[in-house]
Amino acid sequence: MKIALRASVAALLIAAASGATITAAAHAPSDPLHGGTGVGVRVLGHTDLGGGGLNGHVDVLDNIAFVGQGTNGGFAAQWNKTPTCKVAGGPTSTIKVVDLSNRANPTVVSTISVGDRWTLARDVDALKVKAITAGNVYTGNLLAVAKEACNANFTFGRAGVDFYDVTNPATPVRLGTTVRTDRAAGKFSAATRQVTLVQRPSDGKVLALEANQQGATFGGGIHIVDVTNPATPTDAGHFGFASSLIKPFQECRPFVLPQGVSSNDAGTRAYVSYQDQGALVLDISNPSAPTVLSQTQYDASEEGNTFRFVPRGDVEDMAAVTDDDVHPARTTLTVGEGLASEFTEPGGSDAGVFRGCEAIWGNGEPNTGPLFERTNPSITGEIVTPNDPGGCRSTSWTGKNVAGNIALVVRGGALSNGFICGFEEKARFAQAAGAAAVMISNTATDHHGGAAGFLFSVDSISPADGTPNLTATTPSGDITLPVVFITLEAGGAIRDAIEEDGAVTATLADNPDTWGALRLFDLTGATPQQTAVVNQAHSTVLTPDEGMYHAVNPMWAGKSVLTAWMSEGLRVTDAKNPSAPKDGAFYVPPAAADPTGNYPAVPLVVDVARVSGSIFVISDINGGLYVLDVALAAGRCASMPDPQACYALFDHPKASSPGASSASSHRGANADPDGKKDLEDTSN
Repeated sequence: MKIALRASVAALLIAAASGATITAAAHAPSDPLHGGTGVGVRVLGHTDLGGGGLNGHVDVLDNIAFVGQGTNGGFAAQWNKTPTCKVAGGPTSTIKVVDLSNRANPTVVSTISVGDRWTLARDVDALKVKAITAGNVYTGNLLAVAKEACNANFTFGRAGVDFYDVTNPATPVRLGTTVRTDRAAGKFSAATRQVTLVQRPSDGKVLALEANQQGATFGGGIHIVDVTNPATPTDAGHFGFASSLIKPFQECRPFVLPQGVSSNDAGTRAYVSYQDQGALVLDISNPSAPTVLSQTQYDASEEGNTFRFVPRGDVEDMAAVTDDDVHPARTTLTVGEGLASEFTEPGGSDAGVFRGCEAIWGNGEPNTGPLFERTNPSITGEIVTPNDPGGCRSTSWTGKNVAGNIALVVRGGALSNGFICGFEEKARFAQAAGAAAVMISNTATDHHGGAAGFLFSVDSISPADGTPNLTATTPSGDITLPVVFITLEAGGAIRDAIEEDGAVTATLADNPDTWGALRLFDLTGATPQQTAVVNQAHSTVLTPDEGMYHAVNPMWAGKSVLTAWMSEGLRVTDAKNPSAPKDGAFYVPPAAADPTGNYPAVPLVVDVARVSGSIFVISDINGGLYVLDVALAAGRCASMPDPQACYALFDHPKASSPGASSASSHRGANADPDGKKDLEDTSN
């Protein structure tokens, strides 16, 4: 395990190997940032990995990068795109094996293919396995590939981990696999979201830690696998919660699903990101009986969504945590005078102000689409209920003054052909009647058995995508109105007010929230303590020009955190003072088109990995793999494109020195290529 060098090594892809070689042209030194923007970063090389797009997570071992390619992960939901693996003729998941020996010309030397369009390669991790004891029957470079089933009902596709010998990167050899799909027992894990490899220095055992969704009752949770012999992986232990959904709501989308798992270098602790159950530290010194050492949850008013929890190497004094929220808004419904304005819903803070969860899928243009896509994200109007509670008939809105107003329907109900009326049908009927928005109130208990106050995002809305529930009378066309889910109690109070008062006027609005953040934690006490929250310029931007501005995969380099921050690019955070972290170097790659049409042409940096010294690689979903020289200390600034701007990051006197910018002309592009001179000490 290389946790001291790279905390969250991940990717997206899988399986049998071919020896195809793709060579990418090097970029001229005269274009030091290759059309991107940045400070304290020098671009050494780039490859588009064959130009297929959909590039995923990356790990590096012995100058070889392993890059997931061929899937879109889960991020494309922001733009309501059907995952490519579900499309007939869509590409299979692959991993590109890239030789980085020539920094200016990274070269694909082989491709590992899953050979199954229903399975995504979700994550990768690579480890050099050493002969520590006689029990190490396998030694060499080991690659682990986490898999995810990509199918609406998980009839097809696989979850689990595949293991490859990549000692010879030109000819990867598949060794063994774990399977997290047991249809015979009625259990499945929809996805293995992350895999981490670690070799214990104490006994030489090699462990693979898997973060498997759904909940424990669906074959999910954290699996600890003994892969000392990767040809025969053996489950050694398991940790999970009893339910896949949290009962006390954590704002919208309150799921109990493991998103990631990291390890300390000793292989005795697991650092688990468990979405709305927060960040957990597990004692795995006895893999057969993992125990919780601590659990840290966000405040109940926050969205949660813990995505990665990464300790600082073998020191374990600090941790970097990212939380991932693809909807940067908080939806509220504020009602006027009357009964509803006097009612406070359970979990709410103010009378007459009800919380909502807006569907994050939608393809409407500004001023016609979802609230969060609008320049002025609010709608004021009368709340109108249909003739049938579910709003599932062609006559649902006959005689109702719904045009330009806010429709309120009840979850569930059956269509005339016997199918359950889904969110999409409700939205289509309300939209056809001219509604400006549609709200769906929960029933007594949701279909998972959660509490009445349970909130979630109605993400099953899929404009222009047909579903088997649609009938001949269901209106067709794209869904362009906002669709919001509210609690049972809120819906009941509003309907009572309409019955008693005759009319209820309200404002449905999206208020700026965050896309999630980078959080720093102190690990020196019994329980991790949050010391700081780091955001970026677009963290609270409600209409962010098609970009996605959430922090995903972080890694430690000394006391600096390098974070793949999607459309914010690569961001370096100086955490020497964990209570007052500082922004450091950054690089935002140029916008590139996605040949599959899943993503808009914006920067989407999904992962970062360390090559050696100050040399790192980043993976951009659209653009490919970039090799970067990153200044983690002022001593690296002389070789940067704009030395003075770089020095300013470190409050260095040379930032204002006349002629300082000429320093870079004295160092060639290949001088000190691995940044071994003037590099920050990253050992403690």
